[in-house]
Amino acid sequence: MSDGRPHGRRRTAAVIGALGVLCAAAVVTVSAVDVAQGRFSGTTDNVGSLFSTAVVDLELGADDTTSMASLLVDARNLTPVDEVVRCVAVRSTGSLEDARILLAGTLAGGSGLDRSIVTRVDLGAGADPECSDFGASETLFTGTLFELAERPEPLVLLSDAPAGATTTVRLSFRLLDDDRAQGLDTEFWLSFEARA
Repeated sequence: MSDGRPHGRRRTAAVIGALGVLCAAAVVTVSAVDVAQGRFSGTTDNVGSLFSTAVVDLELGADDTTSMASLLVDARNLTPVDEVVRCVAVRSTGSLEDARILLAGTLAGGSGLDRSIVTRVDLGAGADPECSDFGASETLFTGTLFELAERPEPLVLLSDAPAGATTTVRLSFRLLDDDRAQGLDTEFWLSFEARA
């Protein structure tokens, strides 16, 4: 018996509806797969990295007993014929393999004698603080104490010095023959520095 409705249309509608459900299910399935794939991950570690700093240090003296005291000069009543000479070995004792060893002078007071004391700085070898065994290899500076203190950069005793490198510095001081220097004095400091 027929109810007067076309059966072909119902079947077509049912097929289209079923296809729509299948497509929706396929979209949901593909979306679920994409989300799952997006959660995959992998990691790796860089283990064992270490950072440390180099040690930059200096020692004065060839026998580990010399100190800055060997460079102290207490020269009173100087005349133009007097010369004061001091030697000191300077050794790089840190772990840095390319340190720069420097020497600078600083005026610390006085009435102006620094302009009348000729100073010479030589490099070489030797261990005696009085320079009896010193052998010069290079002259780094000749001028007055004032000029040494006014230098914009310190003197370079050693450049790219490996750990344990040693040089001996000879410091010579001589009063100029100038009447205007009578009765004057000066206080002067020397600074040795190791720099990376």
